[in-house]
Amino acid sequence: MNKILLSIIFISSMAVNAETIASCGGLKGQSYYPHLGAFTDKKNSGWQDDGITGGKTTITFDGTGFDILFVDIRGDINSSVSNGADIRLMMVGENSYSLLSVFQNSTLETYTFWKTNEGKSRYSLTQTKGGSALIAKQSVLVGECTYVEFDWLEKLLSE
Repeated sequence: MNKILLSIIFISSMAVNAETIASCGGLKGQSYYPHLGAFTDKKNSGWQDDGITGGKTTITFDGTGFDILFVDIRGDINSSVSNGADIRLMMVGENSYSLLSVFQNSTLETYTFWKTNEGKSRYSLTQTKGGSALIAKQSVLVGECTYVEFDWLEKLLSE
């Protein structure tokens, strides 16, 4: 079996009772790399186009908590919770919501999902890497979603 299939089986077994509330694709935007640390020299610091071409991000909710599943640069499927993230619902609007994902001492991520006035589903990722992360950077990336569910919000807020 290949790595992707094994990853899907593993993560699916962890999220048996989880509902997919968003399914999204690649991202593009800008990142700022400060001249800081061992891996960013002065020539490569500053603003750069950035993105995750062909990326996939899935948000799950099991009634008590969230997980962010994503495909990494190697093509492996990862679970943010399994990798140590604490994920919290931070903002809720009529047609939008934001999740904060914190990897202690390395990465802060805010995922925001919304439905445009035209009915299209979009999302953004703002990311700050520092602390123990190998490469420090701040990013703002935006992409499209094939599916974003908002009904779970009503269920959660009515409890």
